[in-house]
Amino acid sequence: MKKTYLGQHVQDLQRLFFIIALGIMFLLGGCAGVNRVVSPERQVPLITGERQQGSFSQGVYSLSYEYLVDIDTITLEGRVFSGRSVSSIKVRLLFLDQQGAILAGDYIYHSPYRSYNKWRRTSFQDSVAIPDGTESVSFDFHVEERIRR
Repeated sequence: MKKTYLGQHVQDLQRLFFIIALGIMFLLGGCAGVNRVVSPERQVPLITGERQQGSFSQGVYSLSYEYLVDIDTITLEGRVFSGRSVSSIKVRLLFLDQQGAILAGDYIYHSPYRSYNKWRRTSFQDSVAIPDGTESVSFDFHVEERIRR
């Protein structure tokens, strides 16, 4: 079937609309989670002046960490663990206000694509500016599961 000029124009407009909608979803996705409240048992209070350590888990994914707060910066070191092989893992540090609402978040760890397996420990180290109003932090894992064919 031969396409007319008008038919091609409509198809081009549909593609453009799809691309714009996809772009808006990605932009809004970057803000997703802000003002969401994190449960108290998943919050880590910020203590200034001395090195703190702990661990955090989310399902089969976990991390051990140490942090030091110096005025308006947090310096983190730690290791990420996975109970299974995955294509990739990202860990985001969430900054929380007094009620546990998310003020902001920064990625502190990205695994290389398809190089993470459950037998490998992966370390991270990062320094991040602390947003005004932050009382505690939490962590969030973004995992792309490995699809076996």
